[in-house]
Parts: sequence; C-alpha cells; structure tokens
Amino acid sequence: ILRDVTLSASPGQRIGILGPNGAGKTTLLRVLAGLVTPNRGTVQLGTTDLRNLKRGSIAKQLAMVPQETSIEFDYSVLEVALMGRHPHLGALAIEGPDDINLAISALKLTRTNHLSNRSFSTLSGGEKQRVIIASALTQLVAQTVPTNKSSVLLLDEPTTSLDLSSQVELLTLLRTLQVQSNHTLIISTHDLNFAIGICDYLVLLREGTVMASGSAHSMLTTANMRNLYNADIEI
Repeated sequence: ILRDVTLSASPGQRIGILGPNGAGKTTLLRVLAGLVTPNRGTVQLGTTDLRNLKRGSIAKQLAMVPQETSIEFDYSVLEVALMGRHPHLGALAIEGPDDINLAISALKLTRTNHLSNRSFSTLSGGEKQRVIIASALTQLVAQTVPTNKSSVLLLDEPTTSLDLSSQVELLTLLRTLQVQSNHTLIISTHDLNFAIGICDYLVLLREGTVMASGSAHSMLTTANMRNLYNADIEI
C-alpha cells in the first residue's frame, strides 16, 4: 500500500497528509502509530524504533484519533475520556482524583464537559469526535511532572463527521493545543481549507507514494491539486 515513504515530524510541527481515497493516508497513520508494522523500513519515536518500545510506553507519548470510534458498552462521556489514562495506571489500578481532573480538563478544552454524564452512544458524530480527542489529550498528559518531550497526536480525517461550526471549533482547539502544549500534530484530511488553517507542512500522498511535500502554501497550488485529485480546483 505504501512504497518508499519517508516522513519526519519535528516537535511541535503540524503536518497535513493530503490525498484521494485509497492513497494510503489511513495506513500511513496506522504505521506511524505502530498498529501496522512495515515490511521494510522503520518508524522511530524520538530516536527509538517503535519495535523496541512497549505499547504502554508508546501510548504515553503518542495517541491516535480514528475516523470513527465504536464503543460496545454504555459508557458515559467522562468514562470514555478517562480511558486515556489506562497507559498510566498499574495493573488492577483504578483512576484517582488526579486522573479524573485531567479528564475533566480535557473535556473542558474540547467543550464537551457539559456532556460528562451523557451516554457516549447518544452523542452526535461531531460530539463523539470531540470526546475522543479529549480522551487522546487525557492520554498524553504525564502522570507526574510534565517533561519537555513532544507528544504526538495523530488525527485521521477529523472533520468527516463535523458540521461547519464544529469544524471551526476543532480548528480553534488544535490551534490552542499548539499554544498551550508541545503536541506534534499529524493530520490526514480531504479538507483543503482545514489543512491550510492548521498545518504548516503538507505531504501529498498519491497511490501510496509521496508525490510532493513542503510548506503548506508552496504545496497548495492549482497544478499540485490537479495532479493529486485529478480535478480542477481553484486555490
């Protein structure tokens, strides 16, 4: 699916992955998250090969927000946000007051705190997306003293289920994260306006290979978009 793809993300960078359906965007994110092991090549988090890290260690530094999240049981919104604390808890340990406060803070940041007691299954698609992002943010907060390490947040088509107002809210949220924290963002998206609104670097993925990459403004040209999507797009 992916061939000769090289990608490097610096701490605090905001990278957008653009490409048509079937280009390999979701697969690339899954490879970066360590959920799929490449047949050739390596994925490094910092300077360490993901294959040499335990999943718990990876999960403290990297979180992924998929396109859709299906939760079988009737968990509340707060309980879903608290799931992000799992990598930080020991065997058979339960969440304490500090963990709950971190989850509540993440829900406030994503403007879903008023839904804390609601069943996750009753939410709209946009509300669910924001709660899952809150869970990811809860996951990336250090349990003890915060470090200077950059954590990585992967988002797969985050605007798919969102109406226009929710898209603007998500854009504002991600910009806020850049100001308040040291998250590295890697986002796959079809939404060119969203990409230019948040990303400082773009990777154009076509048929599993990198067609071009560079600064957002240099990549978003009529010629590039025509070659990428085989459609006339006005920039």
